[in-house]
Amino acid sequence: MLDAYIHAGKWYGFFAGMGMLHRWPAVRLGGVDPADHRTVYVPFTLSGTANAAKVRLTITQPNGASAILICAASPCAATVDARSGSVPMKMDYLNSSGTMVAPGDNIPLYVPQ
Repeated sequence: MLDAYIHAGKWYGFFAGMGMLHRWPAVRLGGVDPADHRTVYVPFTLSGTANAAKVRLTITQPNGASAILICAASPCAATVDARSGSVPMKMDYLNSSGTMVAPGDNIPLYVPQ
């Protein structure tokens, strides 16, 4: 059999006892790893943004769930899942009443392994 024929159908997975080729490596290794929660400290500076009194961090975990943290003092402690190495984070600046004064960008928050 040529390589092109093997990958054209489900044969590669069938030879391993499984029909869904894209799932075979994860199943072979025992499935999805359990969550690896770690605390990461996110530094920020309020002095560069007018009327900013605190920040709102929106962190998206690898499973798609979002966590929102509001911090008035730097650094802000966030618990994240370290399996993917980084998670998307957005930092918005808020005034003392909680109204956004400056929107933030989506940036990767790297989680040490």
